Amino acid sequence: QQRLSGARIALFCDFSFEDLEVTYPQKRLEEEGAHVSIVGNHAAGTKYTGKFGYPVPCGINIRDASPDEFDALVIPGGFSPD
Repeated sequence: QQRLSGARIALFCDFSFEDLEVTYPQKRLEEEGAHVSIVGNHAAGTKYTGKFGYPVPCGINIRDASPDEFDALVIPGGFSPD
């Protein structure tokens, strides 16, 4: 049973993110059935690179995202929240 089936989660990301603080929550949320969108300050398709080189593509620019589209927000650590 997927406990988050149908949930829409925004995961903020930018360059120099803490790799495990993005990838681990993303994978766990998806395993539980959530749809995770990587939201950033750059154009969709921009490839963000974590502190240890893990790439994550931006799915939607924050200017194009609406709070009404999401059920939750994840803000990972690293330099991106700064």
